[in-house]
Amino acid sequence: MGEKKEKVFLRTMRFIAPYRRLFCARIALTVLNAAMGLVASYGSSLVIRAAQEGSAAWLWRGTAVLAFSLTVEAVSVISGAFLMSRVSFGSLKDIRNRIVSGMMKAPVSLFTSGHTGDISSRMTNDVSVLQQFISGKLTVYLYYPVRFLAAICFMVPISIKLTAACCAAIPFSVYFSRFLLAGIERRAASLQQGLGEVNVEIQEAMAGALVTKAFGGQEQREKRFLEKNRKAFEDSQKLTGLHAWMGAIGEVTRAIPAVTCILYGARLCFVGEVEFYQFSFFLFALSFLVEPVAKIPDMLEAWKKTRGAAARILELLDEPREPEGEETEEIGGALPVSVRDLFFAYEDGTEVLKGISMEGEKNGMTAIVGESGCGKTTLLWLLAGFFGEYKGSVKLFGQELKEWKLSSLRSRIGFVFQDPFLFPGTVLENIAAGRPEATREEVEEAARRANAHEFILSLENGYETRVGERGSRLSGGQRQRITIARAFLKDAPLLLMDEPTSALDVSAEQQVQQALERLMDGKTVFVVAHRMSTILCADQILVLKDGKILDRGRHQELLERCNWYRRLYEKELAGRGSE
Repeated sequence: MGEKKEKVFLRTMRFIAPYRRLFCARIALTVLNAAMGLVASYGSSLVIRAAQEGSAAWLWRGTAVLAFSLTVEAVSVISGAFLMSRVSFGSLKDIRNRIVSGMMKAPVSLFTSGHTGDISSRMTNDVSVLQQFISGKLTVYLYYPVRFLAAICFMVPISIKLTAACCAAIPFSVYFSRFLLAGIERRAASLQQGLGEVNVEIQEAMAGALVTKAFGGQEQREKRFLEKNRKAFEDSQKLTGLHAWMGAIGEVTRAIPAVTCILYGARLCFVGEVEFYQFSFFLFALSFLVEPVAKIPDMLEAWKKTRGAAARILELLDEPREPEGEETEEIGGALPVSVRDLFFAYEDGTEVLKGISMEGEKNGMTAIVGESGCGKTTLLWLLAGFFGEYKGSVKLFGQELKEWKLSSLRSRIGFVFQDPFLFPGTVLENIAAGRPEATREEVEEAARRANAHEFILSLENGYETRVGERGSRLSGGQRQRITIARAFLKDAPLLLMDEPTSALDVSAEQQVQQALERLMDGKTVFVVAHRMSTILCADQILVLKDGKILDRGRHQELLERCNWYRRLYEKELAGRGSE
């Protein structure tokens, strides 16, 4: 939001650069439209002159001028609206494409440290404000200056005195308008921010409805929403009040020149300095002179409101992208994973990993255990390149992580997360997300290996069954088996799993555990484990405490020599026994 005003405007205008030919054509039609409006006023004055002098010739001339100008004006208005629609909606499409493309390349920190509801608000509310500016207000920015200059060019030759008198109130209108504009800009920015916060509250309330009801938090959640909504409402009302004052200034700007023109113009007619038909032309053309000035407050206000929305969009577009290294190949015979003296801290400075060193043998299983918050998941995510800045060495398949092209690296990694995420499409589409080019037969085979084929066939439409938002129509075990099928389909040599069975009941865990054992066969596996049953057969277990490796070894070795690990194991056994 701290960008210079001029920079925001120039960057906003770049959104329409791909449509510059259409935009230039719209400018030409704008100039033509403004000229035809004045030509129509001139034609009207000729008709009045014909009535004044009783001349049929002037009548025919005036009628012809009116017919020509109105026809051309109508065609230019229709054509201009069509062209500007192409420009505005094309720009809108491009902006959303750029935002989504940027989100796909953004680091995980953008989504973990911010609110997706605010991002959604920028893609809807802010983009809509910008689109309205491009489609409507931007045309006004072009049209009214041309209209004003054309009016001056027509009116000055008739009477400099009358033109000057009509323009006398203009500086005062501009002067008083500027006092309101600063308040409008602040209030508009606050309103857009408030709408984003309201959107966040709505999204969180919907996503966490079950938890809210279970813990009786409806009243607190409702209070938070009402407070955010009240603030947004108050901002909108204050903004409306400022709009009303701006409208009043606009009306005064229209009224004073009109009264001046009538009174002073009539006097000039009486003394013979201006002909009556010329005076009538002044009256017709007066709106061309006054309306652009009266619209200055509205135009500036519209841009100030748009600038806030544009700055929020640009802020989103300027989010850093994941660093992309060069296309690299794995080094034959190298360890799949090799980490040396790894240090990592979050953006707020919180140090999470401190001097981690470890290796992952080919086709070996490494389990990571520790209390919540010790850095287990962070270590796993870092191996996948989700966090860019770290100290030390992280080599995957023989190449330093920072040198990998991330898309190429991740094609070699399979994921199974604790919270299985499903897209709101069909079962088939969700499994195929692991390898979009896979055939139907390959998808079904992956589902069989994940113990998912039978329950999928029992669904209403089998593989074509829609799973609902985040897989809401399926049980936790079913969702997890679909994500395991997705990993089977990808068949990557390195598998990262984050507590894949911790949220399941015993029955579901058994089916998922069987599928996981098949999935891990022949792969290098790193698994963050909560339940000890997941790691009993691990080739090595890393015990993390406060971001450091406290000990490492096989299960039995750690039971014998690591008191902290033994207590963790006994605690887990006691918990399982009470189920």
